[in-house]
Amino acid sequence: MALPTSQRPPVERRGRVLPLGPVALLAARVVLHWDFTSADLATVECYARTLASGGGLALQHDAIVSSGFGSLLWVALLAGAALVGLPIMTTAKLVGALFAAAALYLLPAVPRRLNGRGRARLVDLLPALILALHPAVGLHAAGGLETSLTLLLLVVALRIYVREERAFEAGQPLSGLG
Repeated sequence: MALPTSQRPPVERRGRVLPLGPVALLAARVVLHWDFTSADLATVECYARTLASGGGLALQHDAIVSSGFGSLLWVALLAGAALVGLPIMTTAKLVGALFAAAALYLLPAVPRRLNGRGRARLVDLLPALILALHPAVGLHAAGGLETSLTLLLLVVALRIYVREERAFEAGQPLSGLG
């Protein structure tokens, strides 16, 4: 049973607070680059709008189905946003920023778990800080590109892999394939 936040040891709270540093750096970069919209996003918007309106995976209605987009999952996500009436461009930018922030928040747990440490250390922030300071991460997040979705999926896959490795070493693999 989890302890209330006020009763948790400082070490446990630190593990939840420290990753907010890279997230804050990313937020500053996203705000700085918010006016940037990638030309690729305009293409993805056309595909998402056509898909949402029943025209299939085509650049426009009555066009040949093609694959002029980088990520089917991103197009499908934005088509879903269009179906519920959300503006595609704004949704792509907001969701991209949220996905990048989630990836940077989750990433510091990977080196900590990989090394078998229970407590968070500042060095665990290094991968997330490097990504937060890289200009492309903030630019792509603010630009509405699928890069943030890819980054988040990669970090989640890394966390699952590390957890599986730890469980395997303990004789209890999560996948049941031990």
